Amino acid sequence: MSTFCLQSQTTGAHRAGKPLMTPILFSDGHSRPLVGILGGMGPRASAYFTELIVDLTKAERDCDHVRVLMLNDGTIPDRSSYLCQFDSPSRTQPSRFPRSAINSKEGLPPLPAPVANPADTLTALAHQLEANGCSFLAMPCNTAHAFEEAIRDAVSIPLLSMIAETAWHCSRLGWQRVGVLCTQGTKTERLYDRAFGPLHATAIYPDTSVQRGLDHLIAQVKQGVPPESPTLHATLHQAVASLISQGCDGVILGCTELSVVAGRARVQFFTDGTVVDALACLARRVVIASGAPQRDSLYFTPIQRSPLCAAS
Repeated sequence: MSTFCLQSQTTGAHRAGKPLMTPILFSDGHSRPLVGILGGMGPRASAYFTELIVDLTKAERDCDHVRVLMLNDGTIPDRSSYLCQFDSPSRTQPSRFPRSAINSKEGLPPLPAPVANPADTLTALAHQLEANGCSFLAMPCNTAHAFEEAIRDAVSIPLLSMIAETAWHCSRLGWQRVGVLCTQGTKTERLYDRAFGPLHATAIYPDTSVQRGLDHLIAQVKQGVPPESPTLHATLHQAVASLISQGCDGVILGCTELSVVAGRARVQFFTDGTVVDALACLARRVVIASGAPQRDSLYFTPIQRSPLCAAS
């Protein structure tokens, strides 16, 4: 029986987002990193993420695929609700006091339905994955990347950034005005704005009415409405078209529930090269970081025609 052991070296480069990993080989001479996935945001999107990893891996047999350990924990507090209801410079860090005490201390009005800090659960899950031998982490939720720094500080293994990966991919496509379809929390936290700044690109968001439709679509997917629903497809098409009409070079699907809906209408959304799926960008980066052979996919045309950036 082969014995698995993997250690990671952490340097200042890792803290700057440049992971350095030093794997110890299996006894059979093959290096096979174990990928830790912070899942459950939402569960359907996490399941679809693993499908994408399989689809984008060029494998001839089971053992050619990426090794994955996913904690599909649907109890992680809602990221968007937390970010929108609790505006504080420390809101993306793990809590040290009960939420009511924090609100009182900062003079904020009490929330009608307080949302716990997602950073607490996310860092705990990251610890679990690290303790179980994972060599790096991936988090298939755009909004949860508001808590990226807290997760990085909590563990010694790297966390791949879906936001940074997607931004670099759009930059390689030459996009300068990039439409972003996402949750209100991602927009409020300006996650894509930060990523595009050094790349001299600008994030463009839909207007209030379109955003309201997107929020409803996201909620419906979480509630179990089939992603094949023509109504969901129509809402997503309208949102994409609204951003293209504003002069955007292309549009990012910046919420994993949107990725699920688009993935069930694959050719409709991806063949003309105007839509990039952030979830697919992260899946491709997981395959690359794992050292597995890559498969070109007709469903993700922009990824197929342009290599992903090495930055994570």
